[in-house]
Amino acid sequence: MGRRSLNHDGRSLPGDESPSNAQNDSLEERNGLCLTQSRHDSSKSEANSEEEQEMDSINSDSYVYENLLKMAEVLLEGKLYTTTEPIREVNIVVNDESTDDVCISINQVLDLTRALSEKNREGEAALLEHKKEIRRLKNINKQDSKALKLIRDEDISEKLKKAEEELDDLKRDMKLKGEEIDKLRGEKVAALNNEIQRITKELQVTNEGLKQVVHWKDTKIEELKVKAQEYLNNERLRMSHVVGMLEGTPEEKSPEKEASN
Repeated sequence: MGRRSLNHDGRSLPGDESPSNAQNDSLEERNGLCLTQSRHDSSKSEANSEEEQEMDSINSDSYVYENLLKMAEVLLEGKLYTTTEPIREVNIVVNDESTDDVCISINQVLDLTRALSEKNREGEAALLEHKKEIRRLKNINKQDSKALKLIRDEDISEKLKKAEEELDDLKRDMKLKGEEIDKLRGEKVAALNNEIQRITKELQVTNEGLKQVVHWKDTKIEELKVKAQEYLNNERLRMSHVVGMLEGTPEEKSPEKEASN
């Protein structure tokens, strides 16, 4: 594998093995931040096969990209590790035989990270404001709920009070109506009793009249019976006298004499 080096002048030195660079390499390894990777190791033997070189190139590229991702993750997480000297520029150098050295600067990544961090802070501030607004609205809603409940309770109490008053009025009306009904009932009952007494008296008078009529009738019947008996007796006497005269009886007897006999 190639040797990693840190250059603060904006250039990559793949072959640099100075103690300061070695110290930087140790610091980079401790912090887990890979900054540069050389595709070929200068210590490799020229006798390596083409296949081994190709595999080493693939591994080297993977190593670079893998550490680039790690570095991006570290930057995005805000875990920026410091060195003994401030890093002015960081380059990732890939050595290729077919092309010139390609220097990939991550300053733009750092700028973007800072911008994202700023946006993140702004977003967090906006989120905090939103949370405050939500809490405020919740408090308002709670207060409105309490006020609404109070208004509802007052409205219910007012309606209950009004209903109780209407019930009391209805009870009073019913009581008055009951008294009026009792009064009317008493008057009607008294009137009916008076009418019954009047009719009873009239019936008594009628009964007395009927009794008198019956007595008069009986008396008249008796009188008529007596008169009829007398008439019959007189008729018998007269008929017997007529019969005697028709038979030629020498002595005539008067009705008075026969009556005395």
